[in-house]
Amino acid sequence: MPVVEVLTFPASEDFISDRSALLKPVLDRLIQVEGCLSIYHGLQFEDGKTAYLAVVWETYEHHLKLIETKGSDALLGTLKPLLAGAPEFQHAEMENPYGALSAPVNEFAYITVKEGQSKEDLIATLDTFHQELGKIGIPQAFGESREKPGTFVVLVGWKNKEAHGELASQEEMLKIFGALGTLSTVELGHADLVKHTV
Repeated sequence: MPVVEVLTFPASEDFISDRSALLKPVLDRLIQVEGCLSIYHGLQFEDGKTAYLAVVWETYEHHLKLIETKGSDALLGTLKPLLAGAPEFQHAEMENPYGALSAPVNEFAYITVKEGQSKEDLIATLDTFHQELGKIGIPQAFGESREKPGTFVVLVGWKNKEAHGELASQEEMLKIFGALGTLSTVELGHADLVKHTV
């Protein structure tokens, strides 16, 4: 099953002003790595300063192989000028992340089970959310973070910025969001990702 690596970081002014040109050299190299299926990048709408880099790997083992390869530090080091603070990595298996990552507006949510609540209940609620969105053709995917067990990385693709708010007011969604609020803490942001091409 594909693994989505989500890197979030405070973006430097250079990244904000010209991210595609600055990312191109390192992403041109990364996309050639065995097992790297696709790469997307963007800036969060809400603050205009948080950067997202999403890499889809064939398997988690392909990602590990890169990390263990001689020269990987130099490759990752080329990202440093683009960072205005410490990056955070999350890796999660997702059945089909491409629709959510390729949509006009991309939602990244980190949903963490609250202490004393059931992870199984949270997974069941996320499954219901997944099914309800699927019924109306909204692409989405989720998986548990390898780095933070009990935290789920959720990707949703929207047709525009307003679509999320419109759906959130519907009765079935209100029930799901209420359950999520009881079971978990939610951090989310939205971006307009660009797919990297060589």
